[in-house]
Amino acid sequence: MFDNKNCVNADGNAFDAAIDYFPSEFRLHDSSGKEPVESVVQIAQNFKVSYHGYYKVVKHQCFSGNGASASCTPETYILTMCGAPKPDVDVYGNAWPAATKHFQIPLKGVAFSLTVVEPFMEMLNLRDKVKMVDHSYSHSPCIQRDEELGVIDGQDSLDASWATPAAWNDKINGGVADIDAVFTDSWNSGAASDASKNVVFDASTDPGILNRGEWIKFIGVFFNEEQQANAYFEREVAGFNRVESLAHEARWNNRLKTGTVKTCAWIEYSSWSSVWKLKYDQYKQDLCISAGLTPVTDAGATEQTFATATSLAAKIANVDVVFDETYNADPTTYTKDAAFAALGFAESDLKSSVLFLRTDYHVTDKVGGFYLTLVPVRPRSRGERRFLRTFPGVSLRPPLGFNPRPRRL
Repeated sequence: MFDNKNCVNADGNAFDAAIDYFPSEFRLHDSSGKEPVESVVQIAQNFKVSYHGYYKVVKHQCFSGNGASASCTPETYILTMCGAPKPDVDVYGNAWPAATKHFQIPLKGVAFSLTVVEPFMEMLNLRDKVKMVDHSYSHSPCIQRDEELGVIDGQDSLDASWATPAAWNDKINGGVADIDAVFTDSWNSGAASDASKNVVFDASTDPGILNRGEWIKFIGVFFNEEQQANAYFEREVAGFNRVESLAHEARWNNRLKTGTVKTCAWIEYSSWSSVWKLKYDQYKQDLCISAGLTPVTDAGATEQTFATATSLAAKIANVDVVFDETYNADPTTYTKDAAFAALGFAESDLKSSVLFLRTDYHVTDKVGGFYLTLVPVRPRSRGERRFLRTFPGVSLRPPLGFNPRPRRL
């Protein structure tokens, strides 16, 4: 059988249009984990993939809400096996839209500033394909090590005026070898000046927690790693569902004993807009519900804002678990007292037994950084640090039914 990790003309083989270089076992499974009968696979809510002998068509579908840019434009990527001719028309004989982007796969290498891409690349054993990152925000110990050793190039993707430095583009455009594509997002984070190299990776705007995890398949199609992406995601879903089942059993037992159900809330003080927020994006609700907790929500789509700290404190006064996402430039030295000072109310304003948590206790090459959000759970590898942070005197027994490992956007 043809090895699709190589080019079609590897070892002297000639391209043959009659060969299906992507047979069913090398295709993505759909979101239910089933092998599709048809060649089109809808994945999560933001992209779909179709297979056509020696090339794939990937369509990125902009999702409104959840932090997506209002200027997001759906894109089409044609992924052709290297060594095969670029298809000039689709299966119906129609020319591709003018903005269609063509890539030869498997990609030799990629660059990105989005650290949400990092875990997916590592899960698929593709760290050797990472050619350049923004070292200001990279949280992966292995990628940090490779950058320090010069195996991966480290470069700032933003300057002091929030513009893209010339050096970022110079390295993408030949300064660093084998950068075939740049993973960006609907906000063009770290985007290349050569737009033909930009690929929109929008896991952080897909609403549900497992939706976001399924974006491992998006990475996989660019490297012909569908089999590994399928296996990883299906294992993730099974583990998530098992933990959720155990958490719900514990929740039911607690309710029988106490007559109550524990609650959780995600909060933030935004110094940019001087408002306090109760946040309930779908993935945050998923994490709470799957852990056997009831999320505190309101009528807004993803958040409720408050004009004063007192009003937010009153809203969450009886909540059992509180996640504080207020930005701090150096989370490694951020104390519990500092957290409440930033929020503007006292710990005594909350329930006496409250579990007060942050998820940003980690170090990059440049400590501090930008806004943090969560991507799906995965088992920690041996020796990997635990990123969930509690303040002194807080216990995590019994453990939460999820691992809120932080990722930078």
